[in-house]
Amino acid sequence: MSDYSNPTTPAMRLLLTVAAILVLIIGLPLYLAPTRTDLLFSWTVNPPMTAAFLGSGYLAACVIEMTSAREDSWSRARIAVPAVLMFTTMTLIATLLHMGNFHFGPEFPLITRFVTYVWLVVYAAVPVVMAVLLFLQVRVSRPDQTELALMPLWSLASFMIMGVILLAVGFALFFYPAQTKDLVWPWPLSALTARAIGAWCLGNGLLFMHIAYERDFWRVENALLALFVYGILLTVAFARLAGDLAASGERIIDWANPALWAYLAFVLVMLAATGHGWLRARRSGAQP
Repeated sequence: MSDYSNPTTPAMRLLLTVAAILVLIIGLPLYLAPTRTDLLFSWTVNPPMTAAFLGSGYLAACVIEMTSAREDSWSRARIAVPAVLMFTTMTLIATLLHMGNFHFGPEFPLITRFVTYVWLVVYAAVPVVMAVLLFLQVRVSRPDQTELALMPLWSLASFMIMGVILLAVGFALFFYPAQTKDLVWPWPLSALTARAIGAWCLGNGLLFMHIAYERDFWRVENALLALFVYGILLTVAFARLAGDLAASGERIIDWANPALWAYLAFVLVMLAATGHGWLRARRSGAQP
């Protein structure tokens, strides 16, 4: 079922498809080989838990971008765009602030330098192109004609609370990494990885707020599926890497750290809320 009176432009669908392919290419090595970022990524990410966290975000982004690219209806496709625009813009800023950490130099293998330059080109181009296409899309869009599965108050509240939490954490990590990274995050971060994670938190925080703004499970089905997948990926990554040791021999995960339990509780609540919402969206879309 689609709202054909409010179509997604071909240019926007193409951009979302290309973006989905790019984040899949970035996310797979981060998630599957988090200890090889010195070769396979644009900068060396330590500890591997951080690489897997970033990889989870990219793979979840592939889900929302690819499913939204397939939508004829802008009412269902638009949920992907503001969050992606936020994330790519903040990641570009983080890249420019930490250029010295990236694998540009001749001491790095050719494939590593190639990946790094592609990273820079992509993050310089995508925010600009997406902003222009969003402006053009909004100019031709019409008010929504379809509401199939309005959210109950408790769902709206849960999405808004998660959005506020992520925006606050993302703001702290991105703008004040040195002062806040050891307070709000459960494992060690550098300034660059704090800002990289902060960019994800800001993007996902905006996504949760956008879900609450749409207030209709059917219109945000793609986002709910992507966030549910995100929660699964984060859970598997944590189970796989929580026992890793840092170079100093100290455990990366401190089970006495309140930030760790807050992180795990957040992931569980996200899984429950987005899983429930996605099932509601699927049932509403099956209605005649």
